[in-house]
Amino acid sequence: MSELKVVLVLLAILLLFLAAGPASGAAVLKQVREKHEKKILETEGVTGIYDDPVTNEIVVLVERAEHTRKVPEEVDGIRTRVIVTGTIRALDMAAAVPEAVGSHGKAVYSRTGANRPLFGGISLGNKEMSTGCGTLGLIVMGPGGKAYALSNTHVLAMDRDANTVPENTEAWQPGGCDGGSSAGGRIGALAAYIPIDFNGINQADAAIALLDDNIGYLPGQALNMRNNGFYTVSGTTAVRPWSLVRMSGRTSGVSYGVVLSSSASVQVQYAPGKTALFTDQILTTPMSHPGDSGSPVDRNRKLAGLLFAGSDTITVVCKAEHFVGPLGISF
Repeated sequence: MSELKVVLVLLAILLLFLAAGPASGAAVLKQVREKHEKKILETEGVTGIYDDPVTNEIVVLVERAEHTRKVPEEVDGIRTRVIVTGTIRALDMAAAVPEAVGSHGKAVYSRTGANRPLFGGISLGNKEMSTGCGTLGLIVMGPGGKAYALSNTHVLAMDRDANTVPENTEAWQPGGCDGGSSAGGRIGALAAYIPIDFNGINQADAAIALLDDNIGYLPGQALNMRNNGFYTVSGTTAVRPWSLVRMSGRTSGVSYGVVLSSSASVQVQYAPGKTALFTDQILTTPMSHPGDSGSPVDRNRKLAGLLFAGSDTITVVCKAEHFVGPLGISF
């Protein structure tokens, strides 16, 4: 074999090794995380966990800095890294803060006002949460070929104490904290939702409200950064760490975040004494505020998921794959 051929063969072997190495390492990292996840999540002050194949670390989220000492420095030879998040909360449990988005030119639409026809990125709530607000994610098509408002379970199907509301509870646009009411805000009624299990494992916080016959709507449209037009979200997509994603919400307007994990487990507080565990969640850099729950999160105009929780340091998004099929919707 010539010297050139030997070099080429060795180079090919090296490339195969390099290609296999990260995948193998990522698989081991995932196995170690899964082995220790339950115990770590039960540790006082821990709010979440994910694995970072880029740094080959298991990342542990904690509520306060003093909880850091409770996290082991390594598990099965894998280093841990700790991030302080504060309490991770569902983002409409308190009366939402005023609309925070600044004016980027002449606005035509208000995210906190009444909008007809309906579109994504504006205030939404339900009759049993008369002083709270979330976000109408998108208008979607659903069972019976009818139009529905898509948002979170805790926006459309819960009250302020995180109790499930009655079937057919009125949906309001705007939400109650923005002046919505039965007389001036009803757009439809709760049709279906994914229950939140406070004693088990969850993967989605999503619900739909069937629109009343007299309500106009713009399917798949979300309010843009200038509040003077829309962009279309159609179909779904998966995202990877370091992807850039976009949201359109009642409070923050259009903002962007970088994906930290596409398979995180997090503890989300819905009310005092009511915390739910979510697995297989998208975790991003902070891009949300109270009132943004239900915001559509997209990448390249395809829906990655619905924003539903966060803190000052992170935002949590439930994946589209965990609610689109179960709710029977399309857009």
